[in-house]
Amino acid sequence: MLGFCPLHLTLTERDGKTTVLFNRPSVVAINSPARELFVQIESEVIAVIKSAMK
Repeated sequence: MLGFCPLHLTLTERDGKTTVLFNRPSVVAINSPARELFVQIESEVIAVIKSAMK
């Protein structure tokens, strides 16, 4: 699956504030038959990011 939709996170830091940039797979795969799966993966990744940023 990652061959079709690799997941990349970019972390930047400025003035003590970290920002996470994440290419949302559901947007990249807007017309894909697997879009629902990408939406689920995306939701899980975002939940992990939010948890880690606390």
